[in-house]
Amino acid sequence: MKVAIRYQSRGGNVRAMAEAIARGTGVDAVSIDSPKAKIKEPVDLLFIGGALYKFQLDPAFKEYLKDLPEDLISEAVVFGSSMLTRRPILMIQDVLKEKGIKINKQAVWSRNHPNDDLLGVIEYFAKNELTRDRSLDGLPPYMVFKRSQEIKAQREAEAAAKAAAEAEVEAQSAADDRSEEDAED
Repeated sequence: MKVAIRYQSRGGNVRAMAEAIARGTGVDAVSIDSPKAKIKEPVDLLFIGGALYKFQLDPAFKEYLKDLPEDLISEAVVFGSSMLTRRPILMIQDVLKEKGIKINKQAVWSRNHPNDDLLGVIEYFAKNELTRDRSLDGLPPYMVFKRSQEIKAQREAEAAAKAAAEAEVEAQSAADDRSEEDAED
């Protein structure tokens, strides 16, 4: 799966979110101000994020969105930050919809500065999008994180039970071997 991460950030909040997505996907997060920002090759999943400034998207970011090559982008996941509302998510989605780019149902929003817990959720969210674990579809990111912890605990318990069963079989086999040796003597 080909993934790209593009963002616009003035205060660092969206950049922090983009970096968490980068950790989750293993793909570099690229600011729209970078010469590398232009999408030139097909992308299966574009993580695209921005924020509101004076209740609007930054003009340069809005222009970047309008210039995205819709024929090269299969799907977009929107992320963003604002002080009061999820409005940047909706505004970004509106521009992408106008271009005919498929919008992923999931989106990530941070109110003001994302803390370490939220950044961990965002990182997991990005990993989940890559693996396409559809059992988590429709859940808000904090529930995705909570569910992921439940799944992890369940897998650890299953692994521990398997290891205990294998150890028991090995111990029984060793006991049987000793019984056979005693019987031969």
